[in-house]
Amino acid sequence: MSPHQNTGRKLPTRAVCARYAISDRTLARWIRNPELGFPRPTFINNRMFFDEAELAAWDEAMAAKSRRAA
Repeated sequence: MSPHQNTGRKLPTRAVCARYAISDRTLARWIRNPELGFPRPTFINNRMFFDEAELAAWDEAMAAKSRRAA
């Protein structure tokens, strides 16, 4: 499966924080900062979930941005 295909897998806040080694407060700041372009969460039963494919695309965009800056 291509990394760009949407598996539909949703990651909870805890998994996203672990993925980036950040606190839940930092995650909240990333979500509020429009300049970062961090993927928007989906709310299910008042809990935040993030689309894994959108996170992967954001990772790639940040890596490309870093390479251009270097």
